[in-house]
Amino acid sequence: FDRLKAAAGVPFTVEFAPDPAGPWSALEDGVAGVSIGVVPRDADFDRVTVTIPTDAARGFVRLRLP
Repeated sequence: FDRLKAAAGVPFTVEFAPDPAGPWSALEDGVAGVSIGVVPRDADFDRVTVTIPTDAARGFVRLRLP
């Protein structure tokens, strides 16, 4: 997702679930093969990329903000 550089200090949590009803699990960079990276996109935005290794037939991801 793209994030406004001015919002870089706003914490976020990426969550994964096998079903939209849950249960939801918080993902952490560097844990269980999860990768969360941030690179500049332009003068105003950063690109946040989340890689989730899974062999599940389907999965759901959401972004939780405080």
